[in-house]
Amino acid sequence: MSTRSNTRIKRGNNITILYKHHDGYPEGVGAYLTDILKKYGFGLFKSNNYLNVLNSEDSVWSGFEEDDYYAGDSEYIYTIDLDNKTLSYVSKYGFDDEFDFDEIDNMSQNILYKEHNDEYVNSLIKSIKFHEDMIKDLKEKLAKYGKNN
Repeated sequence: MSTRSNTRIKRGNNITILYKHHDGYPEGVGAYLTDILKKYGFGLFKSNNYLNVLNSEDSVWSGFEEDDYYAGDSEYIYTIDLDNKTLSYVSKYGFDDEFDFDEIDNMSQNILYKEHNDEYVNSLIKSIKFHEDMIKDLKEKLAKYGKNN
């Protein structure tokens, strides 16, 4: 039996819904979407070409299609949040028929991928460089001190 899933591409209040009929579990579609985001970044999903990339990158994972509604039999709902640069999912297991698609954003999300913050990473790199320079300077001073004594 197929594991169906929906993927929401969310930008502000705008949501595009994708449907995938098979391999919707986190080790399937979740891992594939993570790989796509690592390779192309979140900018891919701001273009009109993302569906072509999703369906041509690996033929095993083709079959994504845009939809106007959430499939009632989807077991996993993925969210590609373009504003927060995250990929997350919720599972419908345990909800029976009480799953409210309008409440997905208020549910506990399982984060699969989060793009790093370039500003933060750059500040860490500068800090490391600063400390490396300090250590180098101290080593040189210690070496000079050792030669003088």
